[in-house]
Amino acid sequence: MRRVFWIVLIITLTGVFTASAQQKNFEYRGKIDDKTPKMRYEVYIEAGEGLVAIATATSDDLDTQLFVYDAQDEILAYNDDRDDDTYDSEVAFISDVSATYFVEITAYGDTTGDYILTINIMPSADIQDNSRLTLSGEVLHYDTENFRIHYTLVGDDRVTEEYVKLVAQAMEEVYLAQIVGMGWRMPPADRTRGGDGRYDVYLVDLVNDYDGGILGFARPENFGRLSGNQTRNTSSSFLALDNNYELEDEPLPLSLMRSTAAHEFHHAVQFGYDDDEPMFWYYEATSTWLEAITFPYEQDATRYVKYVFEYPEICFGAQQDADITGLLMYGTWMFLQSLADRHGYEIVRELWENIAVYDGWEALIQTLAQHDDTLIQAVARYHLQNIVRDYKYTISFKDETLWLDSRINRMGTWSHVGQGVQELGANYIELALPNGIYDITLQNASHSDLYLWVMGVRGQVADVYDMGKGGTLLIKDYDHVYLMVMNNRYDDNVSRCNYATYEIGVSTGTRAPQTPTYQQFAEYFMPLKER
Repeated sequence: MRRVFWIVLIITLTGVFTASAQQKNFEYRGKIDDKTPKMRYEVYIEAGEGLVAIATATSDDLDTQLFVYDAQDEILAYNDDRDDDTYDSEVAFISDVSATYFVEITAYGDTTGDYILTINIMPSADIQDNSRLTLSGEVLHYDTENFRIHYTLVGDDRVTEEYVKLVAQAMEEVYLAQIVGMGWRMPPADRTRGGDGRYDVYLVDLVNDYDGGILGFARPENFGRLSGNQTRNTSSSFLALDNNYELEDEPLPLSLMRSTAAHEFHHAVQFGYDDDEPMFWYYEATSTWLEAITFPYEQDATRYVKYVFEYPEICFGAQQDADITGLLMYGTWMFLQSLADRHGYEIVRELWENIAVYDGWEALIQTLAQHDDTLIQAVARYHLQNIVRDYKYTISFKDETLWLDSRINRMGTWSHVGQGVQELGANYIELALPNGIYDITLQNASHSDLYLWVMGVRGQVADVYDMGKGGTLLIKDYDHVYLMVMNNRYDDNVSRCNYATYEIGVSTGTRAPQTPTYQQFAEYFMPLKER
């Protein structure tokens, strides 16, 4: 206890511990509490050397965090939990110049307790950055112009040299497509984490062992925000891919590797715009869309279409408990394709430039305003485009069609079969009526933000009618006619959504029928089906 007090006293008086230049291994003991919320230790590192610091809690509920700072007080490295089953921390850092650095230990939240901190300085070649990922054997590297691939030939994470080269080739192709070809920003540099300034990709056994089986991930490291940068939540990151993608139901593992590389790398790109956007669908929809753009013949994006087609009534952008499938945000990539079809592919990059400034729907609203478009118009167009499946990727959708809520086959008052329609969602009802003129009206709506659209399909062309709260429609020689009920209400809470209910009135037309608002290609149309 006397030693702990002495350490606290020195920190209070001097602010830092200074290590001897000759020493290479250090051990410190201390306590983090309300009086001493953090402690900082000075180390000198020669060019080409690095450090590995490990913080171990020894009492109470302390959850440690470790930072490495330079002399300008900029964060160079950070770690919270060194592994999934511990709150202890481990951070590694490699210096490309001879300089003084500072290792700081603090607590997560309001936890307190005693700790042991070890700092080991060693040649950079001997450092394995376990604060990122620990491989099952000796770590080897394969470098390209823009990427460093970390891999091993031993243990569960083992790979073949041929596979490593294929991953490296895929990453450079992703770079050419997304950064050079489409003008996205390169992910923020991590200085020398991972060994040098290249973007780091780790090959590990993900699909079998990690977190219940995942295809890949990009992990932000949040240095900018942690150092007090509140104006832009940008972050460096690293990427992990599986070591072989050999799944029982996957006939093309290399194609899956390439599509996953395109998807996860774009998450790293997104972290250079905003790594803390509260609407998750922006992240997953964009990365899934970039799969299709980057590798159109190897993409995995179209398999998610069925989820948004099966549940079009769920609120647009649904996440967490509101997303009953857990996969709607991936399928929403088609909305971005709909935007690109209308305004050009640059609009998605413009959206992320606005996400860097605005949160929630406001980022999309600001982006659309630059193109004389609105959120409601864009989402309505998307829901209508889905009826006729007017996308260049539709050949990969197979037989997926939108869920048909119900059919109206005679005049009268009709109610929806499902629970209704949530915010920015849509119900589809077939108007299976004889040729004639009809008044179609919205009745007994649970709120005032429900609106009607009609699409009549004839051959390879569809007529679209904006019916508002109701209107007069001429049905003549259409192959299929669909009424779309859209809920125009929205807010930024897409984790909790509410159904709106309504009835539809159909009667003999009393006014001149409306003319189509616009037309949509219907080459890929298939009749809607009930769930």
